Amino acid sequence: MNAGWEKHISYDSIEIEPMREEYVQPSIELWTTQFKNVKNTVQDIPEKWIIDVTAIRLFLEEHVKTGRGIVAKTNGDVIGCMVYDRLPFHGADVAFCPIMGHASVESGRARIYQKMYKNLSDFWVKDAILDHIITFFSLDVQLKQVLFNLGFGLYVVDAFRSADPVDSNGGASILKASLSDVEAVMRLGEESRNYYRESPLFLVRDKEKREYYEDFISNSGAAVFIAEIDGNSVGFMSIKKNPGDDVITLADKDTGMIDELGAYIQPSCRGHGIGARLLSYVLGWCREQRIDHIHVDYESANLYASGFWSKHFTPTMYSVRRRVNPDILHGRTP
Repeated sequence: MNAGWEKHISYDSIEIEPMREEYVQPSIELWTTQFKNVKNTVQDIPEKWIIDVTAIRLFLEEHVKTGRGIVAKTNGDVIGCMVYDRLPFHGADVAFCPIMGHASVESGRARIYQKMYKNLSDFWVKDAILDHIITFFSLDVQLKQVLFNLGFGLYVVDAFRSADPVDSNGGASILKASLSDVEAVMRLGEESRNYYRESPLFLVRDKEKREYYEDFISNSGAAVFIAEIDGNSVGFMSIKKNPGDDVITLADKDTGMIDELGAYIQPSCRGHGIGARLLSYVLGWCREQRIDHIHVDYESANLYASGFWSKHFTPTMYSVRRRVNPDILHGRTP
């Protein structure tokens, strides 16, 4: 790639073309360069994505087939790429560009992303997709500012940490849930679901059946730990070994995932070290399972969770969301 032009990229010199097969390899090179820079700082993120690029190649090739992607070029060189999926999300169609779905050269980065988003967002809105979500590395301060200026706001944080122990002195006893504890886990799960509906989260989560909790508790590749005070269950934290590599979260098949069932502590018991005590048991289970790194994601509007997880994990990726004003569709045929 010719380095001479990189410092002189102008917005008008950037050409946008559909993602095609011949652009997959240069797009992979752009993304892996980006990832290596992050990995140098965030040690706990799995490195398999640069050891084996098969997953990103398959991911990009699939988007070539679906026609959901573009590249940015100048002087014949690919300097940026962006692919996306159309998904149903909380009652709306969303254009979602995951962490593996975009990259660019460093120089002229802001102009490249402005041009790519201008092109794609025009297509999305003409197709009546008003909700746009993009996930990017938290260290990418320049892209963060670009997306903020375009009207995006923080929505979800992905974070990683090692399985090393944490200090915990909370005044609760911790037990690993068995099937005899399913009622307690269900009750706390329902409390958690109601908590998510409250301000400022306003997030509706599906009500799970008893079988869901029983399957999770009885899974040999998962565990639920319950915090008890005076014999009363006041909180839980779950962990599950990732069954396969995930291009959305960058968790590989050997990552411990806190995300599925998650964690919850009753409001009256928060701030007393119970969360750290639960986490210490989760990390101990991970070490027993020879799991080296753990992933969690959380909504930025979840005030209690944001404070807790960011204390014990390294925020690695931000998912930001923009909602285009719906009156733009007036007079249009979706």
